[in-house]
Amino acid sequence: MDQQLTDKDKELLLLLRKCRFLSTEQIRQIFFHDSPNQTAGKKRTNRFINRLDTAGVIFFLERRIGGIQKGSSSRVISLTPAGYKLVYKWLEIDKPYPKKRITELSYFNITHHLAISEIYTQLMELQLQDKLEVHLSQFEPAAWRTFNQRGILKFLKPDLYVELLVDDYIDSYFLEIDLDSEPPHRIVKKCQEAYLTYFQSGVEQRQHDGVFPFIVWIVPSTKRRDTLLKHLTQKLGESILLFRVITFEEFSLLIIGGGELPEKEGDEHDKEK
Repeated sequence: MDQQLTDKDKELLLLLRKCRFLSTEQIRQIFFHDSPNQTAGKKRTNRFINRLDTAGVIFFLERRIGGIQKGSSSRVISLTPAGYKLVYKWLEIDKPYPKKRITELSYFNITHHLAISEIYTQLMELQLQDKLEVHLSQFEPAAWRTFNQRGILKFLKPDLYVELLVDDYIDSYFLEIDLDSEPPHRIVKKCQEAYLTYFQSGVEQRQHDGVFPFIVWIVPSTKRRDTLLKHLTQKLGESILLFRVITFEEFSLLIIGGGELPEKEGDEHDKEK
């Protein structure tokens, strides 16, 4: 089996081990971006994943999942136990691999995983456009941090941690995907009790020459963005400077801007009023 897999096959399996789920559209954007048009890219993607499905290293979830942003639904794939076995062998992971297919997750949990994969897909598209280089990407649980608070072990659990090389500088981000499923006070609580406590511990800064990553909440709508910003601003005071709240559509602009969104037309005029 191992000898029959191409480098692109292995790249996809390794990525699936990190992110757990990918949609066919995300696979097209990452692996077949050089297709002459979208239709050709979809055909290449289907041939690619159908071959791996036949080989028994990936499988399709029974239900389709709608796009995080506006768009049609896509098929979703994940690794089979045979796929995990191969990946663990390549990475020399000395622990048991999953023996059953991941089928017990709820629709919401799968959608959340795909939203994280969507952010990674956007980063890969920016890299393909030579706008940045993805220096490091860690999905959960690799992105998680542990620290000690008064003798008690604490955890910080971002959805994704990335280090990006943009204009000769490394920018780092803790990324949180919000699908408007929790009340704002729970988001505020995580920011206060997890992120600010971790910031105050100094652990991350000691490991990265005094630098602490931007904390970015990515949300599905401008209404949700404005609601979270209002609550966070009221509760966090000056600490709000550590945080960004943006929509999925604004993500690429924020990243290219080094953690800042470009000012929209009329902003300067509004400031002068």
